[in-house]
Amino acid sequence: ILALLFVVSTLPTFAQGPQRDAAAVAVISKAIAAMGFTTSTVPTNVQLTGSVSSPAGSNDPAGTFTSVVEVSASGYQVRNQFQYASNGMQTIFVAGEKGAAFAFGKRVINMSAHMAMITGPSQMPAFELLRAVSNSNYQVSQGAPVQIGGVSAVHVKISDETDSVTHAVTPQDWYFDPTTGLPLRWEFQVPDTFNATAGSVITGAKQFSNYQAVNGVLLAVQTTYFRGGQAASVTTINSAQFNVPIPVSEFDLPTGGN
Repeated sequence: ILALLFVVSTLPTFAQGPQRDAAAVAVISKAIAAMGFTTSTVPTNVQLTGSVSSPAGSNDPAGTFTSVVEVSASGYQVRNQFQYASNGMQTIFVAGEKGAAFAFGKRVINMSAHMAMITGPSQMPAFELLRAVSNSNYQVSQGAPVQIGGVSAVHVKISDETDSVTHAVTPQDWYFDPTTGLPLRWEFQVPDTFNATAGSVITGAKQFSNYQAVNGVLLAVQTTYFRGGQAASVTTINSAQFNVPIPVSEFDLPTGGN
């Protein structure tokens, strides 16, 4: 009996039903409204273009990017294309219903589809926050306030408790400006490329700044990506288009030598 009680007590939350703290949900709802979205006006997709620069001490490459993200009830479909400033080389990352793959030149590395779970809202925090509010499988709770840029940020923790894969891949910490309600920082676990339940490889974070009105909504035009606590790259959005026609072939996996 004791053994059975131990097993039950250690079951992940997706087996017990996700807990949704009303105050934490209200914080997310305020952030969504501050960015100009509502749960009834969720964009189905976004196309972004922009540039990436490298902060001092980082070896990450600089260049330009095009990102296409489509939102569905089951997750995200993503196509990210990056062009190196140094030599014009292109990389392509595609993830979604057809699987996931990364292409560099003629080389293609096939990955597990769970890589789309975090990649989808990479430059669009509203996507993941809207999902957390509208999807009852998300667990939402409050965390301790954290100082970010001299502001005592409101802290909310979320995770998708649908199954063991989402439980392992989606634990996230979000930090919001207490006055404007806008997201300041998003912390997440970077999953193993091939095994969703193998545990986090590193801790990643996106710090949002320079919010500007773009096509009727507020976007963080500049985002600093942190890898393992160190600033690795700075992304600047040049253009954003919502709800535009996207060919199905856009999310075909790249082909080539593996």
